[in-house]
Amino acid sequence: MNVVSGKVRVFAGTEPAHLFVSEDLGHHWRELPSLRAVPTTSKWSFPAPPHVAHTKFITFDPHDSRTIYACIEQGAFLKSDDEGKSWRELNTVGLLANKNRPVEHFYDVHRCLIDPRDPQRIYVTGGAGLYVTHTGGGSWERWMCPDWAADVYPDGFVWNPKNPDLMFVTAAEHNPQTWRKAGPAARAEGKIYRSKDCGRNWQRLAGGLPDSIKHEFGALCLEESDGVCSIFGGTTGGEVFSSEDNGDSWSCIASDLAPISKKGHERLLAAS
Repeated sequence: MNVVSGKVRVFAGTEPAHLFVSEDLGHHWRELPSLRAVPTTSKWSFPAPPHVAHTKFITFDPHDSRTIYACIEQGAFLKSDDEGKSWRELNTVGLLANKNRPVEHFYDVHRCLIDPRDPQRIYVTGGAGLYVTHTGGGSWERWMCPDWAADVYPDGFVWNPKNPDLMFVTAAEHNPQTWRKAGPAARAEGKIYRSKDCGRNWQRLAGGLPDSIKHEFGALCLEESDGVCSIFGGTTGGEVFSSEDNGDSWSCIASDLAPISKKGHERLLAAS
């Protein structure tokens, strides 16, 4: 949801990957068909049957509500500068491992955060790491925690809105293709990490979180009040873990819930 010229606009992404907007708080909707006009649309897909990509995440430039970003899983990281009338792909430009060695582009796009202090600084979690641009998408770097495997699977991604240097990300040890190959022995080994320097360095959090967990953290959210963040993480095993002190300590506040999961992940990780 955002506000343009005093009008509240609500956006909804779907599977298959389309984008809709409502200007009367959801009573009526219209599609923004230009999302389907970008060059790679025919290649968008998803590994699990029925192999249909979805619009996973939508956010807005903190200084210009006309600028919209959309994450397509799997397929594209899109930007519109004109309220969704046209779109361009940002994930197909130069991705740098360092200043001299280019590496592959990224297509498995999960979530996006835009630094409110500098909207040219954008962070995107994807199927193989954290991607960062300081040029509004003109070039990208892949940032990795030292204990992340090459096929790490970060998904949930939040930060303290009053101090964006403080970030949290959930990550499975390997991606779901690895779980699928493991069959009944599949383990996601979901973990929660914290950065205090805007993603440059990461610390795996413990303090009540399991040392080893079969499940993935399928959801992550944060609430800030008086300088302290409460963080909540839900798993494909139906547990909810909570921290009331910026991630230093955790407790399980709910269990035996329905799986908190993206489509199909709970089946891959079902108890053998």
